[in-house]
Amino acid sequence: MEPTPITDFIHDTFDFIIVGGGTAGLVLAARLSEDPSVHVGVIEAGLSRLGDPKVDTPTGMAMTLKDPEYDWCFRSAPQTGANNRTYTTHCGKILGGSSGFNFMMSGRPTAEEINDWGKTTGVKGWSWSDLLPYFKKHEKLEVDQPTITSRDVDTCPLEANLHGTDGPIHNSFGTWHAPFERDLIPALDTVSGLSRPREPYAGNHLGLYRTLFTIDRTGKPLRSYAASGYLAPNHHAGRSNLRVLTDALVCKITLGTNEHSERQATGVEFLHQGRSYTIRPRKEVILSGGTVHSPRLLELSGIGDPNVLCRVGIPCIVPNMDVGNNLQEQALCSVVYELAPGYTSVDSLLRDHDIFAEHQTLYEEEHSGALSGSLSITGYTPYATQVDKQDLEDTVACFLDPKNASTKQDTVLQNKQRKILAARIQDPTCPCIQYMCAPENFCTAHTVDNLGAVMAGPPAGYNDSFSITASQMHPVSRGRVHVVSDDPKQAPDVDLGLLAHPADVDVLAAGVGFAERVFRSEFFRDKVARRVRPDPGVDVGVRDVVKRFVRENTIPFQHVVGTCALGMVVDERLRVKRVKGLRVVDASVVPMMVSPSLAAVVYAVAEKAADLLKEDYGLVE
Repeated sequence: MEPTPITDFIHDTFDFIIVGGGTAGLVLAARLSEDPSVHVGVIEAGLSRLGDPKVDTPTGMAMTLKDPEYDWCFRSAPQTGANNRTYTTHCGKILGGSSGFNFMMSGRPTAEEINDWGKTTGVKGWSWSDLLPYFKKHEKLEVDQPTITSRDVDTCPLEANLHGTDGPIHNSFGTWHAPFERDLIPALDTVSGLSRPREPYAGNHLGLYRTLFTIDRTGKPLRSYAASGYLAPNHHAGRSNLRVLTDALVCKITLGTNEHSERQATGVEFLHQGRSYTIRPRKEVILSGGTVHSPRLLELSGIGDPNVLCRVGIPCIVPNMDVGNNLQEQALCSVVYELAPGYTSVDSLLRDHDIFAEHQTLYEEEHSGALSGSLSITGYTPYATQVDKQDLEDTVACFLDPKNASTKQDTVLQNKQRKILAARIQDPTCPCIQYMCAPENFCTAHTVDNLGAVMAGPPAGYNDSFSITASQMHPVSRGRVHVVSDDPKQAPDVDLGLLAHPADVDVLAAGVGFAERVFRSEFFRDKVARRVRPDPGVDVGVRDVVKRFVRENTIPFQHVVGTCALGMVVDERLRVKRVKGLRVVDASVVPMMVSPSLAAVVYAVAEKAADLLKEDYGLVE
């Protein structure tokens, strides 16, 4: 797709300027420009990668992560809860944003998780029932494809009436499964003691199952993401009232005063090929930069904590102590086992060029094989059922102990969140821990700096491997994002708060213990050989030993939310508080972490935001 030339862009007159052509930004661009009288401009720092095999191929994300042509590659501050290690925070630097290089797992939160947004912030209109229509609106479930019509309904639960079938983003089941997986779901069922969910997209996904992925399988399997689903069809249709400028770095939002003496967003300053420009919309500026960029741009514009802004010489125009705070990130840790001789996994593709070539042919000619998507099984267990009574009581006390709260994050919002989180971990029906079953050596011990290196093949001297990852879904730890300079080209200070609260370590350690019990179950007595990670000498039966392993071998899940939270930075219509003509629409407005991958949540939030804007301005559907 050819972007709009800068001369055409700056001489156009736009009703809305969208800062960030990522997951949310392109939803808004497509929906707002449905009214032919409404002119929409999108400013994106990255380039269009439509048609790029690194993006389109379902297993290609490993080639784009940590590549500065595709990824912002933000470095975190040293994480005290993870032995002072620093991590790369991956953020998409392409049209489509992080939907263009995520792992494509498609999930929906529980109804309770969404309803808790309102309980903690007091905002109205953001309940499960409010968002469900938008989860359906963005989705195109491939109901006619064999992966749906011929699926094993016992392991691939699905009720078609709860899904959308004509949205822009495809959802499908995988076609390729590693041989080892045949016994995996029964083993997961037995060890967890849980039944499989009836419909994991209906607001309750407790249990283990095969999940949907945002992969278009109507032909050769391709990633389905915001650029391919929302932007490309409108570009091909010649929608002239939608323009997209790429390779443009937004510096700040300009603020003025309207006739009512209120602060008003008046325009956007940006750099393009070394030159500075300012463009002014007739109606609104919409920030869709994501959880890292959106608070950063608010601060560069003079909206934020006066103390943060003063330190870097930015005049505080609109004080808001919550900008950049409340960051939440999930922690991910894996258990890896070597498979017994005769069993293979994706590792074979990485060690044997002939096997890789065979799967390349399967992908190109038969639209199958490991390159069409190799992950498949996921699921959730409670914390309360994975530990004994004393450990549960200790973790609850840890959650509620004031000394474990960060003084900078000990706000009314965080106190409400902690009480809800403490209740969740005691609930034997709450999905507190997620598991992903990866048919490869998915070793988090070696991927601190780059999630793209997670599929590195088996260690020397080992057969193929299989991994079960565990992640705590509802972290009580809190991080933050703040500017360190008034220079828009300088990266912000990103503190993920990873495992900063000891209760998060308890929960993740329980997940590691569960994964170990699955591999050690009777189902795999003759199918696995050695444990690869944790090292065989690590006694995973000792709680303190596992907690130490977790702190040493955990990576971020790359699911950051919360830095422009609903009710704190933006109101129920996503308008920045005390500023007219400025909204934030992206993952940063999510006030409290949810349990599945974030893409579906961001699509739903953006779809709802588009309707809010249409209501406010009387736009045509």
